[in-house]
Amino acid sequence: PTRRSSDLVSASLRSSWVAPLSNLTANTSSVQAVNAVGRGASATVRVSPHAAPQHVVPLAAKRVASGNATHSHPLRFTVRGAGGVPRSGARSVQLNVTVHSPTASGLLTVAPTGQAPVTLGTVAYTARHNATTTVSVPLQPAGRIVLAPSAGSMRLTIDQESYTGASGSRVQIVGRRTLTDLSAVPTGSGHAFAVRGIAASAKGVLVAIDSSAARATTLRVWADGSSAPHGQQVTVSGYSSATNTVVVPLTSRHRLRIAAGRPGVAARVVLLGVLGASGKLLETVPPASLTSARTVGTSAVHV
Repeated sequence: PTRRSSDLVSASLRSSWVAPLSNLTANTSSVQAVNAVGRGASATVRVSPHAAPQHVVPLAAKRVASGNATHSHPLRFTVRGAGGVPRSGARSVQLNVTVHSPTASGLLTVAPTGQAPVTLGTVAYTARHNATTTVSVPLQPAGRIVLAPSAGSMRLTIDQESYTGASGSRVQIVGRRTLTDLSAVPTGSGHAFAVRGIAASAKGVLVAIDSSAARATTLRVWADGSSAPHGQQVTVSGYSSATNTVVVPLTSRHRLRIAAGRPGVAARVVLLGVLGASGKLLETVPPASLTSARTVGTSAVHV
């Protein structure tokens, strides 16, 4: 779907994709007709592209891709039409990415194909330890995504969380509120808890899951009354606490469940936002660095 500035395209085309473009950065594009006689006058336009804010559609957790990856052989897959993501109309996807058994420490980049190479890491991982992170990826028309580790080899699993489009829910950010705080999360069917104080029409929630355990394991969160997901939203390493922010769809009961992969996991689920009729739209842009400072303790970052 992308063309270099010097590419020739057929005169029969009604449109052509121009890339790479940077969000909110002025770009100059020119069009010139070329035939056997010669070149015509060029027409030039200068614009600053920007991603249009979109509605959010929460999805029940479901595996959309998996496979092995190395730096020289990244994992590529098409997300349009996978799981609950529509073949057309989705502007971005929110995915739960898990790195399994990496052979070295490094950074995993997650980006759409057909744009300038991404140099910022999306998922940090440590050798021999699994890691899970939620990522938001803007989509190109082809809907393909590439996951490239900076070092080592690994197995990757990718589960859907939500996508953005012209219709769906708005995101209302709320004051942080603890929904449940457990010193021992049950396994199996887990522990059910209510999400109170939100509109009856709410379609989903944005929650932060903080956890710790003596041994490596996983946590799953899903809507009470629906099927439990096969994947995980949080990977607990066993040597440090773990956290992740996830989108979880709601049923009319407005209750969630949390379950651990093995006993001995402490976890807290904090409400961050509500998906419904009120709130703001979501704008997903390519990754960009906010700061590169080294800090100890709390540090303010200008956005």
